[in-house]
Amino acid sequence: MRQAIDRLAKTPHVVSVTSPYETPGQISQDGKTAFATGTLDVPSDDMPKDAVTALLDDVRTDSGPVELQLGGAAVDIAETPGGGPSEAVGVLAAIVILLVAFGSVLAMGLPIVTALLGIGTGLALIMLIGHLLPAPSFSPIVAALIGLGVGIDYALFIVTRYREELHAGSDPEESVVTAVTTAGRAVLFAGTTVVIALMGLFVMQQKLLNGVAVAAGVAVLMTMFAAVTLLPALLGFAGRSIDRLRVPVSAAPAARSPNAGRGSCRRTPSSPGSAPPPSSRRAPAGTAPPPSSSPSRRPARRTRRRRSWSTSCATTSSPRS
Repeated sequence: MRQAIDRLAKTPHVVSVTSPYETPGQISQDGKTAFATGTLDVPSDDMPKDAVTALLDDVRTDSGPVELQLGGAAVDIAETPGGGPSEAVGVLAAIVILLVAFGSVLAMGLPIVTALLGIGTGLALIMLIGHLLPAPSFSPIVAALIGLGVGIDYALFIVTRYREELHAGSDPEESVVTAVTTAGRAVLFAGTTVVIALMGLFVMQQKLLNGVAVAAGVAVLMTMFAAVTLLPALLGFAGRSIDRLRVPVSAAPAARSPNAGRGSCRRTPSSPGSAPPPSSRRAPAGTAPPPSSSPSRRPARRTRRRRSWSTSCATTSSPRS
């Protein structure tokens, strides 16, 4: 125990250490648990991570028969892994998938930019809320990963709907309005559902999980708001140029018009002396036409002339863009 206290006192930026053998009240009544407190001359966030990590390694290897543990904000920061590589892998995977799906750098970049800006504002808001509701140090990492997934997904819905309207012949402004009123409503509903599900962690009455739930919920809310506010503005700037900067990958086919491939038929009365419309069925090859019936010697009956109709059909197809 004394060796650990001496090692703590020699750590950089540690000004003083209160020993449990010199300060009353730091040893339990059964004499099995004791703690020492170290005072730093810098904030916990500015404490060198390497020095704290080295101290942790020494405590874990030199504990001996006594179990030693370190705590505090500086130790939590040193033990929390950075979130850089995990988010980078997620962004790269999303870029590849969106490039294959859209085949355009601009169409791929809009969901990525919208999600990243939403995550940035969400993390800033999480830091402000952390003064009122404490959260574990890994909460921003969890919030960033969840926000990245839902942010790209929500923006993807709106961008896809916008491109479909453009390919159907609508102008950019009308396409943005249609995309927000259709896919945007689905985004709002989906985002609200995710936030409500995350708030269900409060039922467990665990303060640790409460902070994680609030952080993740804030990230989802900000990415959802960015998808229905920032993304339509970016689509307005992009206009019909959203499919430019194409890459040599198999892009998704252009959306077809709702009336593409449909035919229209009409019936028109034919004149009494006109020939009936030709039949669509053909006689098999090598088959002679049926012989005409011989004229009957019976007296001709007075028949009522019927009006014949001819049917004409036309099939329309929309050109591919």
